[in-house]
Amino acid sequence: MEDDFKNISNKVNSVLPDDWIGGFELGWSWTEDFERRIYSLYLQGMNSNLLKLLYDAGYDTGKRLGEGILSYFELEPRSLKERAYYFDVFLSKIHIVTIKYSKEEGYRILTFIGGTQFSRNFKELTGESICHHTAGLIAGCTKALFNRDVIVVESRCLAKGDTDCEFRVWVTD
Repeated sequence: MEDDFKNISNKVNSVLPDDWIGGFELGWSWTEDFERRIYSLYLQGMNSNLLKLLYDAGYDTGKRLGEGILSYFELEPRSLKERAYYFDVFLSKIHIVTIKYSKEEGYRILTFIGGTQFSRNFKELTGESICHHTAGLIAGCTKALFNRDVIVVESRCLAKGDTDCEFRVWVTD
């Protein structure tokens, strides 16, 4: 299994150009700016439809990301476990987050070590979970990579004072 993971890591490395980090960080900053503006409207008393907007935008982004990984690495005939490896390696290579995976009865837990990129901007400032875009991203990517509909709920958040962001994922089909 270690050799499989090493091969996947090498394949992901081979598609990332040497100077990809700067471009990615610039693109990601646009997403963070958008999230920050939407969330500031919510904090000013706007309705919760803005949070749904963040979730839905994340879902669309996650679905596109999952479809891209599936297509680019030709993962259609591969096992679900191998698809998960590619997703995990890709996320770790682009330096967005390190994810710890675990299970509890009836659901999976994804712990984003040190919080999501977005929650780090609001560290200990909100008193509530704010990573709606990331929750949607997880749901969309899960749909694309594994053809499973899921419910994703953030149970811990760096923005409300937790040490990490944690998402609980339930399969609905």
